Amino acid sequence: MSKSTNLNSNLGRQARLRLSPYQVVRTDWLAKAAVLPGRTLHYAMAVFMLATIANSSTVSPGPKTLEKYGVSTDSSSDALARLIAAGLVRADRKRGRAPRITLLEGPDKLLALRKEIAGVS
Repeated sequence: MSKSTNLNSNLGRQARLRLSPYQVVRTDWLAKAAVLPGRTLHYAMAVFMLATIANSSTVSPGPKTLEKYGVSTDSSSDALARLIAAGLVRADRKRGRAPRITLLEGPDKLLALRKEIAGVS
């Protein structure tokens, strides 16, 4: 398997096999993360890309995935705390495991990974 496939080891086999360098990006959601300090945008991009690959609003980014996006294990907890405070994600944390992160669009509203564009089919 290729190196990029191994970095996403927390995804299912089918999701790993359909990795593509071209993904649909919700810039409105990422723009909210971009104004936060530190490596928060890097962390948000890693989580968002995992979510689009897995086609799920809930993911668990592992240390190898975060390393690929330039986020150390020390800065990941700070970045996650900032995203939670901004209302962009909800996290379920368990000791010794990667947090299970759910992407949010508003208060307790799941993020639609692909927004429909009016008039485009």
